[in-house]
Amino acid sequence: MEDVPGEIGVMETHDKKRLAAFWALYNIEKGKYSNASIEESTKGLSVKEVAFVRELVFGALKLNIKLDHAINHLKDKKARIKLKDRILLRLGLYQLDYMDSVPDYAAVNETIAIAKKLVKNKVGLINAILRGYIRKRQEIEDSINDLPYIESLSVKYSYPLWFVREITNDEANNSCNKKLPANLSVQKAINDRDTADQVPEYGAVESVLQCGNEKAPLCIRTNLKKITREELVEKINELGIEALPGRAEGAINVKGSGIFDTELYKKGYFSVQDESSQLAIEALDIKDCKVLDLCCGRGGKTFAIIEQCKNVEVISMDKYEHKILQLKDEAGRLGHKVNIGVNDLFDGNNLDKHWRLYDTIKYVVLDVPCTGSGTVRRRPEIKYAGGDTKLTDLVKLQRTLLDRGAELTNDEDHLVYMTCSIFQKENMDNIDAFLKRHSEFKLLQYRQYTPEKDGTDGFFFADLKRGS
Repeated sequence: MEDVPGEIGVMETHDKKRLAAFWALYNIEKGKYSNASIEESTKGLSVKEVAFVRELVFGALKLNIKLDHAINHLKDKKARIKLKDRILLRLGLYQLDYMDSVPDYAAVNETIAIAKKLVKNKVGLINAILRGYIRKRQEIEDSINDLPYIESLSVKYSYPLWFVREITNDEANNSCNKKLPANLSVQKAINDRDTADQVPEYGAVESVLQCGNEKAPLCIRTNLKKITREELVEKINELGIEALPGRAEGAINVKGSGIFDTELYKKGYFSVQDESSQLAIEALDIKDCKVLDLCCGRGGKTFAIIEQCKNVEVISMDKYEHKILQLKDEAGRLGHKVNIGVNDLFDGNNLDKHWRLYDTIKYVVLDVPCTGSGTVRRRPEIKYAGGDTKLTDLVKLQRTLLDRGAELTNDEDHLVYMTCSIFQKENMDNIDAFLKRHSEFKLLQYRQYTPEKDGTDGFFFADLKRGS
């Protein structure tokens, strides 16, 4: 890395892409989804400039706890760092440490140039912190390693403490608890740097955290009602975009950009869907029946069932009308016929009013609201949302939804539970608790997909059947 010149001087930035990255991060902090925020802030930029913005935004977002640790280490104790100041510093620090294509002087100069436009009274502070970081990189890394073990993981990989504790407890309790020395509890082991290595396979925790910060692959689902996967792969490759068949029947892994601007997309030959979801639908082997997709959202599972399963009719319901409208639009693009309704699982009277119309349904699918912890590669802001209180509330909701879904089944019917989470509390713990409440059900199969083991998003499904 190059040294920062002693005198930055007065300069105006003409770098619209860094300014776009700033506003994207600012709006994400205010609650906007990352992809929507980037799209809004990059209007008018070239494809190359948008790619730079995406790398910078997602990088600074994924690592904001680690970047904030550096800021707090370097700033004067009395210095007040407001939101705009912090975002500028995160952008500058990320370029300094993680973007080899950006020289140190450019990372600092451009950050200061934007600061002069947005936070004139903090230019000196921002300059001092960025220059200080260049001199004290190793000191900051050492300060992370000096933290208690769980805290060091939180900072190193930039996950909130509650998220790290959830992962570590899952790993320890699932595979390690019985192997520990009699005098060493799991909780003590995972919180103590000196004893953490006594937990067998404990390195899996760091693999989970690291993988969550990596770039997610793009996987699409072939609309098998319109085209074969082989034909679609060939057509995509002809456009100069690399396409390779995945493990699921209709899955295609795509490398390159521009696929959503093609006629292939406009004509409904494919949709975006992670391979874990496709593999789950495939494993259910649904055929010759009606399916009720509750909590259907925008219809990802609905359309996967229609395309992957033989001779099925899907009834899709959600409590949010705007999602149903989006589902209708997508059904039109794909050319699918779907029975759609706005319904609330908690409105018993409403369900009872309509349910007998669908008493021939054999599968009730519940893709429940969850933390989305399995999708942090795609939406890193998820890591920082809610906390353990939100997780507790979601688990309560998920268990209630399972009970309501069970009420809609008859003997020999299937109840399918799904989440895009990697937390045991949202997944197998819920299934175990459900089976204790509902002895009339048995568990036929379940599967937990994780990014570090399967190369997919984190995803869980369980297939439950009512009756003997």
